[in-house]
Amino acid sequence: MVIKKRRPNKIREPVIPHHLLAAMIRESQLILSPTDDDTTLIFNDYRIDYMLLCGQMVEAIKRNRSPPAKMISIDEPCSKIILKYSKWFKPYVPFFDMLIDCDISDFKDFEVCDEIQAFFEAKDKLQTQYPQLIGLYEGCFALGKETYLKHRIQPLNQFIKLIRAILNGPKHRSAIAKRERKSRDEFRSLKEWIDAHFEVYSKLLVIRIDLGLKPPQSNLINNNLIDFNNVFHSQHNLSYLKNRVKRIRHNKSNNKLLQRIVGFAYKFEHGVRKGMHIHAMFLVNGQPHERDEYYANEISKYWIKLTHGQGCTYNCNREKKQYVNLGIGPMEYHDIEKRTNLLICLQYMSKSAQFFMFKPLAEIAYRAIQKSEAPQKRSKAGRPRKYANPDIVLPKTKKCSKKGGEK
Repeated sequence: MVIKKRRPNKIREPVIPHHLLAAMIRESQLILSPTDDDTTLIFNDYRIDYMLLCGQMVEAIKRNRSPPAKMISIDEPCSKIILKYSKWFKPYVPFFDMLIDCDISDFKDFEVCDEIQAFFEAKDKLQTQYPQLIGLYEGCFALGKETYLKHRIQPLNQFIKLIRAILNGPKHRSAIAKRERKSRDEFRSLKEWIDAHFEVYSKLLVIRIDLGLKPPQSNLINNNLIDFNNVFHSQHNLSYLKNRVKRIRHNKSNNKLLQRIVGFAYKFEHGVRKGMHIHAMFLVNGQPHERDEYYANEISKYWIKLTHGQGCTYNCNREKKQYVNLGIGPMEYHDIEKRTNLLICLQYMSKSAQFFMFKPLAEIAYRAIQKSEAPQKRSKAGRPRKYANPDIVLPKTKKCSKKGGEK
């Protein structure tokens, strides 16, 4: 009788579901990539929420001169007092007490922007008690509540006034102006770059893909994506990403897919839940080629291959029906609406509102935005264009948004 040895069961590593990877790599600030709100909470880190809210609130404080809250006395038909929050402050009322209880040490792993620094400097300089909004709702109050309301409102208005004074100081005002000037220069450069392509190509396929690297399996399983000592958040990953996108350019001569790309732009970013990643834009000549989803899928597959299976992507073109203001996909040179939306996306890539940066990455010098050379304008020989080249002007209020989301 022959006894067969039983093979030991193979221990298989769990496979990360695609929608979880997409939620990690996608842009979390609404504008370019569709959202997966049900999966975002799995990787939630309160520091991200606090820093974003704090930076956004201080930007609103900087833009507006009115106090956040005020009392209004009304005599007719009956005497009463109305408490009213300013319109610009209302979105932050539910979160204000949470923000005021934050400590700057919570953000020790990050280089925070001047707006967030001003918030905590104002907290340190505040000589009265910290303002609290719990139980302080808008509405009517009977006479005799003036002293109580004044006692609650004054610290808040004083705190906001102090933030404005600190922001207007030479140190922060100069730093913010420098940052915004850099953002404007980067946007101007990107606009000239895309305009140069439309001068040469009457139709482009605009492809938007987020490129990143998978986190270690153990980190995902144990919900430990925010361990900043992990290689997932290291300078090594940044160097590896830079090396891989350089290979895309070098491999162009012997790869038919890459040869169809006539331009590219990369924005390197770091996310607490996503690590280092790239917002990539690829341009393909749209006259001989029409299927942008095909090229977006093929480039995504090529990234996985180029990173030896360690890469992950989020394909915005596959989800382009989700966008109200569409700035990707096939685009004619005379399509003013789509080209305007494209400029909004380019403005986002050069945004100045970087509220925080991971410290190890803030300490090294690297170009956050990289792009291919603009094509040289061809001679005027040949058939003239049917429409004149439009002068695209970026609107001040319109935003790239998803259906059902903010606009």
